[in-house]
Amino acid sequence: MLKAIIFDFDGVIADTEVDRVKFLQKELAKYDITLENDMLPNIFGKKTTSALREIIPNISENIIKEVNSRRQLYIQEKILELKPLLGIKKILEQLNSKYIIGLTTGSKSNVVKKFLQYHNIKRYFSVITTGEHFKSSKPDPECYLITLKELNIKPSETIIVEDSEAGIIAGKKAGCKVFGLKNKYNTAQLKKADKAFDNYKEMLIYFKEKF
Repeated sequence: MLKAIIFDFDGVIADTEVDRVKFLQKELAKYDITLENDMLPNIFGKKTTSALREIIPNISENIIKEVNSRRQLYIQEKILELKPLLGIKKILEQLNSKYIIGLTTGSKSNVVKKFLQYHNIKRYFSVITTGEHFKSSKPDPECYLITLKELNIKPSETIIVEDSEAGIIAGKKAGCKVFGLKNKYNTAQLKKADKAFDNYKEMLIYFKEKF
């Protein structure tokens, strides 16, 4: 029986992933490093530091530290200029009346909570697990295992909503079903999801029909 739904944040609640890609391309160019288009899907779902180490094997730790530091400052300043995903408010409102709702993300707590409060959706989440709560990066399941423990919910009673392959793998390693949310970059990454949706309107219809 379905009891809980856990949402990722970047690219699932807040439209931040495309912004992050553009930021990293600009910042890395300062070091004569080109972030090629075929590298972009490998950024989604992962902490910036882990993603840079993975997609640019020879990058120095100093560059990673500098770029990540500037990203954190930038996102703290600009987070309220970014928009919620279309339909996220309605699906949270609808599902909250029937299920426990959690949030799990590698992003920083102050940024996430600032965004949620500004858009009046923080109240829907029973647990918010952010990057300060775990050391690893997806596809490691640590982040979801922490959230499941906090919610006191079994994996078999939970669906996770993700937009990246790394997140889908993490959710499945944690023992949960995972729904994928499509964007213009990630269709190929969602093959491992239990089901993929074009948008939240489509996902909400499915929840109402099946659960």
